[in-house]
Amino acid sequence: LPVIEPATLNRIQVAVALRVKPFFEKEEIALRCISLRLFGQLCCQDNSVQVGYQEQVHSCLICLLLHLSEPEPSIVKACKYTLRQIGPVLGAEKVSTMFQDHLIDEGTLQYENFVTTLTKSIVESLEDLAVNMFNTCLNYMKSNWPNIRGNAALIAGLLYKNFSKETKSSISLEPITSRLINLIS
Repeated sequence: LPVIEPATLNRIQVAVALRVKPFFEKEEIALRCISLRLFGQLCCQDNSVQVGYQEQVHSCLICLLLHLSEPEPSIVKACKYTLRQIGPVLGAEKVSTMFQDHLIDEGTLQYENFVTTLTKSIVESLEDLAVNMFNTCLNYMKSNWPNIRGNAALIAGLLYKNFSKETKSSISLEPITSRLINLIS
């Protein structure tokens, strides 16, 4: 994608993003890796993005975070790259800075420490997005991959812990309680 003019890339961002998202969860490692990376490459160098692409970034954020501790190194590296690319699109400087500083391609990520700090920053900066991420975690608790199910439970718990009292009171715990019971049984 670096050979595509920014104006052209800007026009096709949303369409391409929508078409690559289904491949994030495919069994084929190479296909997943390429689609995850391509999603990040859709960001223009000048960070000009369509509102629709920003919405796709918001909807894919939880998926990218869940795959960060996957056993396959190429997937982890693709997620790190994409999170660094999309960080500025989120509109939360602290979150973007965390991506730039901690998601080093060849570095070893202390996943639990990272998501603990990150979820706090997301709730502080992007609480509406954090609520959507919390709800999306419920779907990932049914994943075929055990590490994704575990990461979804971890992130959901961390998000909930950091929510304001007002936000906590608006969230029904029944669905997540049911999913957590299914995970341990």
